[in-house]
Amino acid sequence: MLNFDSINADKWLSGFIVVDAAKSCVHIWNEKYPEDERPNKAIEAAEAWLSNPCEETANAAYAASAAAYAASASASANAAYAAYAAASASAANAAYTAIYIADAYAAATYAAFALNLNKDDYIDSLLQKHLNFIIDYKIKHNQSFGDFEAVFEAASEADKERLLFHMDLNNA
Repeated sequence: MLNFDSINADKWLSGFIVVDAAKSCVHIWNEKYPEDERPNKAIEAAEAWLSNPCEETANAAYAASAAAYAASASASANAAYAAYAAASASAANAAYTAIYIADAYAAATYAAFALNLNKDDYIDSLLQKHLNFIIDYKIKHNQSFGDFEAVFEAASEADKERLLFHMDLNNA
């Protein structure tokens, strides 16, 4: 089973995963509060930062995140909105965590809660979904995995060959 320790994500890769986690559950917020676009704007701002990680996009994403987080805080004041607040918190935290904390674990935990899923299973499926991209990213940036064996075991046959080839190049 994959987890965030096994992939050892850097700030950008964590942000990528955070945005996907937020996108997976923001529909809950949108159904409850269709006029409130703040969580969606936070996701868009985080995506802009992922496309162009600079101070300008970081500041815009942080501002959007703060607005979305305020929305989730006001919704969570009523216990009946806990799931909606969790969904919003995932969306709101997408920008914040992607840029300042890069805490994919927290965002995935919020998303799993909002979707009423087992957290560890959700994280595994999220990482499995993007494993090919994660491997490409790590190879391109010459980065190591936290638990290479877990990643290798979860990888497709083609990805296993690429991982072994990359290891051979680095050890030559």
